[in-house]
Amino acid sequence: MTVGIMRFFNLSLIGDRAKVVDPDRLDKVFGSIETMSEKLEERFKNLERRVADVESGLSDRPSRAEMHKIQLDFSDLKGRLGVMESVGQQTNAAVQRIEGYMFEYGVNAGRHAGRKGD
Repeated sequence: MTVGIMRFFNLSLIGDRAKVVDPDRLDKVFGSIETMSEKLEERFKNLERRVADVESGLSDRPSRAEMHKIQLDFSDLKGRLGVMESVGQQTNAAVQRIEGYMFEYGVNAGRHAGRKGD
């Protein structure tokens, strides 16, 4: 009996399609499939454009090795600036000692000059 029922349904599906599927509904389904296909195609194009923009932006960025080299160069610059700061402080101290000596020499020279005129 099961086989008979299955054969009945198979034969009924093979028969006249107009009785099984409404052609208007089928046209609507195909139309909506085409619309969805067009929308998906547009979204895919937009996605391709966005990926191309991201790839372009990433190509301009430094690589991991280049970033490491930049970090090493900055560390080297920090060290050099530290040395320059130390040299600047030593130079400032030396200039202050020379200015102090010259000020004292000028004051003492003025005192001695005033006594000679007396």
